[in-house]
Amino acid sequence: MPERRRFLRGMVAWVGYEQVPIEYRRAGRAGGRGASYRQLLRLAVEALAAFSDVPLALAAYFGMLTAVLAGLAAAVILLCTVAGWLTASLGVWVLVSILFLGGVQLISVGILGRYVARMHEQTLQRPLYLVARVVGQGGGTGGTSARNR
Repeated sequence: MPERRRFLRGMVAWVGYEQVPIEYRRAGRAGGRGASYRQLLRLAVEALAAFSDVPLALAAYFGMLTAVLAGLAAAVILLCTVAGWLTASLGVWVLVSILFLGGVQLISVGILGRYVARMHEQTLQRPLYLVARVVGQGGGTGGTSARNR
């Protein structure tokens, strides 16, 4: 995979072969310190950015939820105001409209982000498939033995 910023753990999982954990006892650290929480957080963010567009989808879904709830709140407030049960101030309407427009913006960011994520995935030029084994060799070379790759 011709990526420059490689996230090895994600690449191993992306390949999709069966993985088996091996437990072992590691000797104590001879020198230096382990990874800090800041470094581990940066590694987690790198994993999300390199192999997942789930945060972008969550932004779009959260935006839809926010916009729908704000629209329902506006309808309920309007109905209660018309019926005379409630006197809605200008601040309430401003709050509901800001929530609705914020939801619409999150939807837009989520959609645009997913589009950019797909373009990013194309530029990585990861292989479309992986060859588990070669059954025979073509081209008249006479080799028909199976090889694992």
